[in-house]
Amino acid sequence: IMKQIVDAVRYIHDKGIIHRDLKLENFMFSNDSPDSELRMIDFGLSKHFKFGDVQDEAVGSAYTVAPEVIRGEYNEKADDWGIGVFTYLRLSGETPFGGAGEDDISPMQTRAMILSANYEFEPEYIWERVSQQAIDFIKSLLVTDPNKRPSVKELQKSEWLQVWADAKRKDE
Repeated sequence: IMKQIVDAVRYIHDKGIIHRDLKLENFMFSNDSPDSELRMIDFGLSKHFKFGDVQDEAVGSAYTVAPEVIRGEYNEKADDWGIGVFTYLRLSGETPFGGAGEDDISPMQTRAMILSANYEFEPEYIWERVSQQAIDFIKSLLVTDPNKRPSVKELQKSEWLQVWADAKRKDE
């Protein structure tokens, strides 16, 4: 699933489109078969861009928005942050910064946690079953400086995605 998401984001970035609202709700399976492909949906906040363009509109969802979007100056790497957030969510069932309807975290707390990239791999009983490659994948994306985040092209070559892609090929 994460490989398909990374591939989809790479595709739109190559076409000069930044999604700006990447979240799990904006991906749907094309049908109900077990090997169904994912489809990216809801391009209502997307925008055409040229590499090097800086965006300044405050858009996105509270739990996946990148820190640079909150600060008001961002580029296509804001989508990469979203990939990190929902990789964390897919592997743990929780959001790293709150903001997805949890009653115990205010929007201001979520915002502060995002701006400082303040998250933990807890509870331990979940994350002890997650590979170090997957944790490193998430850590590479959830950094406040977008220049230190890998591009989606680089993500496609990540060790974690390659291991799963190779395993899938062996199963076929």
